[in-house]
Amino acid sequence: IVWTKMPETRTQAASSKTGGGLALFAGLRAASQVPSMMTVLVIVFWGTLAIVLWEVGISYLTTRHLGWNEVGLSLLFVYFGIMMIVVQGGLVGPLSRRFGEPHLVTAGPFLTAIGLIMFALVPAIYGGVDHADVKPNWPVWILYFVGCIPVALGGGISSPALNSMLSRLVRSDVQGITMGVSNGLQSFTRAIGPPIAGLLYDVSPHWPFSCGAIAMIAIGGFAILVIARVKRDMDRTEASTSRKSPSP
Repeated sequence: IVWTKMPETRTQAASSKTGGGLALFAGLRAASQVPSMMTVLVIVFWGTLAIVLWEVGISYLTTRHLGWNEVGLSLLFVYFGIMMIVVQGGLVGPLSRRFGEPHLVTAGPFLTAIGLIMFALVPAIYGGVDHADVKPNWPVWILYFVGCIPVALGGGISSPALNSMLSRLVRSDVQGITMGVSNGLQSFTRAIGPPIAGLLYDVSPHWPFSCGAIAMIAIGGFAILVIARVKRDMDRTEASTSRKSPSP
């Protein structure tokens, strides 16, 4: 369906001009001409890192010190995945149409921070790292399964909005390269995130969650400060593209 129904946005002339192996660098040069591009990529980087810290931290915490086995941890991630499906499959569209993507980008980090703070409270409840035989009590279960909701909601609404904003900040002929840069940055973050989370967890079990929450609060404040400029750049790019588009 994609092959037959979706039109190619990158023209043959543009492809010939950039050249095969240099296309990525040409796309990076084009993207760097938009000041807001790095702003959005900074939000993408820190948002991804916070989620990685949560994923690794929760794996360590449940299996090492709360007595969970692989089945219990898997069920928790399945539950989180269902929350993400609900958010991205049913809530993102209506929320984006009602509030706009910039508002989702600014609200998402704060929602994620709320969930991370709830997970950071778990070590204080079960009593410390030396209680390997302690089973999760009801407050821990509540924090785990309720805490997944704001984490899924924050990440679920901000990630699609960020991708949409990235695509709208550049011309249509470099949108694919731009999204490739974003995906590459997320892959890089997921590569360096686990060792960082492990080092933080060795300091204290709550550190991966606490540091992730601090990063999300900071990036949420940063988004509030810069989102108006990003929106102006999006509107400017779309207006420029509309002027250059041939009349039907």
